[in-house]
Amino acid sequence: MNDIRSIKIDDTFLHGSFKKIKIVFGRHHYLELTMDENDKGVDFEIGSTHHGVKFDASKVSGELDKVIDLLRTKFKDNNTD
Repeated sequence: MNDIRSIKIDDTFLHGSFKKIKIVFGRHHYLELTMDENDKGVDFEIGSTHHGVKFDASKVSGELDKVIDLLRTKFKDNNTD
């Protein structure tokens, strides 16, 4: 169970983009990218089982970038470049 268990792609296209991509991995983790139906951006969600957090991933220096900066500061040994 410590592997990539599934990749689901909603192939409904919104303005030329995938609507949703979900990856389930490890024992109970997931990552989901969802295109806003009004074409306003992309949401990034990460979690375990059915508890997670979601951030706007559509802007440079936006919510997701701030979370990445926070994680890089808190978990320096895990940084990648």
